Amino acid sequence: MTTASAKWQRGQAMTMDVAATHFPDISGSATGSITPEALALSQTEAALVLPTGKVWFGTNGITGAVAGIVQACSISETVQIQEEEDNDGKIVALAVHSYKATASMEILTAVALSSITLGDTLDVFGSFKITSADEKFSKGGTHTISVEGILIPGVTA
Repeated sequence: MTTASAKWQRGQAMTMDVAATHFPDISGSATGSITPEALALSQTEAALVLPTGKVWFGTNGITGAVAGIVQACSISETVQIQEEEDNDGKIVALAVHSYKATASMEILTAVALSSITLGDTLDVFGSFKITSADEKFSKGGTHTISVEGILIPGVTA
């Protein structure tokens, strides 16, 4: 898989999307191999292996970046693939690199936007670093805040 995403919104079913490419000329006996790694994107269940292996998901609740009600949440994961062709133009080898995950969350809260600090942790099945936070709506002390984060193993984790 090269991309995988899951989106959830309060009162609606979760949706998941996956994009994958089949390489028919790469066999199990090809020279070299890429072993999918279990990344620590997990709450209490087993680790998530995406997008180089399996799609696993759990039913644990999630906690917002601030106290409130999580109205919507999404996670998107991507990898880059470099293909190697033989003299006949057949793809015979791959290099999978540049894994990146992004998360976004919309929270209904009484907490002001100023209490969210860029670089803090957004805990959505892993420790994403908050890259942006915006107030979408405010009325009578109630705010709807949108928070986005990124996770790059070895860089942001």
